[in-house]
Amino acid sequence: MQDYYGEEAEKIEYVIRTFKTVVSRAGYNEIITPVVENFELFAKKSGEEISKTMYVFQDKAGRLLSLRPEITPSAVRVFLRYMLSFPKPVRLYYSGTVYRYDEPQNGRYREFRQAGIEMFGEKGLWSDIEVILLLHNFYEELDFTENIEIKLGNIGILRRIMEKYNVDRDTQASLLHYIDKRLFDEAQEKLSNFIRDEKHLEFVLKLIKSDNTDNKTLDKLQAEAEVLNLNDSVSEINYLKRVSDTLDRFGIKHITNPGFVRGLAYYTGIIFEVIYDSLPYSIAGGGRYDELVELYGGPPTPAIGFAIGVERTAEQLRELKIEGKKIVLIALNDEALIKAYKKISMLRKKGYSVVINQKQTSIGKLLSHYGELQFDYAIILGNKELKENTLILKNLKNKYQQKVEFDKLDDIVEKI
Repeated sequence: MQDYYGEEAEKIEYVIRTFKTVVSRAGYNEIITPVVENFELFAKKSGEEISKTMYVFQDKAGRLLSLRPEITPSAVRVFLRYMLSFPKPVRLYYSGTVYRYDEPQNGRYREFRQAGIEMFGEKGLWSDIEVILLLHNFYEELDFTENIEIKLGNIGILRRIMEKYNVDRDTQASLLHYIDKRLFDEAQEKLSNFIRDEKHLEFVLKLIKSDNTDNKTLDKLQAEAEVLNLNDSVSEINYLKRVSDTLDRFGIKHITNPGFVRGLAYYTGIIFEVIYDSLPYSIAGGGRYDELVELYGGPPTPAIGFAIGVERTAEQLRELKIEGKKIVLIALNDEALIKAYKKISMLRKKGYSVVINQKQTSIGKLLSHYGELQFDYAIILGNKELKENTLILKNLKNKYQQKVEFDKLDDIVEKI
């Protein structure tokens, strides 16, 4: 687990703040859930990989608990407990720490942060598109547009074939884990126990090994599924094409991969990830999970969502968009500080960052010090300024300074 300070901490908070702004403007409402949940909430629903890496313990009453490895199941629990009667769709968002006892890797320690959304009670093309576009909008807000692309798939293609051969849910979860890890030999061995038709098995193996494709390749895959009478999978391939075509119409850069699988066991349809340049891992991902609410004891409820990796996203920030100027007040005596404090409070309320200098040294050294710390302006107030009811406002970037009437400071700062 990791400590963060300085610019690293600022970037993490900036990502979370930007995320909340973007999704709340799209009509999503915040939920806050506990870090500790019942083990059973995650044990079978999240998938083999996460189940093996959970932090699990007994409390003093003997209850089996875990630190949350993700937040979607918690969001489902909140929806079931409080929101079943709400008008649909119900749009929720969250942010917080999650925990996985896994090998630490770039942008992910055993404690890391996720921020995500969930939409409950809506199914169809435009709900899928809304969620993917919102994810893209968030990264647009961070100026990532030129560096990212969406990786798009549909796990329903494979699900429909496994259902045709009565592959149970636990086995499906295990198979998806193998495919996600590119362990094709293990997947083939397990699949061959269920899929007795050799041509169907060949088709599935071709599907799971397929890479990024265009719509012409999807057409060929769809035609092959039609010949094999895999009609449910034909519909799922066609739906993947529809989502891909719609993203094209919105100008969203993406790649389509019918063999793409995500590690979580509950996905049922469209899935997607955000790839940043040549990073070997995704920085965000999500998908449709139309059966999870029902698995938790609720009524059949379609759902879709995504989560961003906050640290992985923050690592790619080139610069922070700092709102408001950074200002330091250099008050040369107590009287000056007392007089200036109300002005400082007013500037802070307007969004400016104002620091009170505590150092006892020459003005020249102080200006140099705060210039190195990337402050924009210094307000200097001493005996002379107190008598004249003025102050000195110095630009620490270009070194220009001006004498300002004390009562007009607010107006001057707003113009600079």
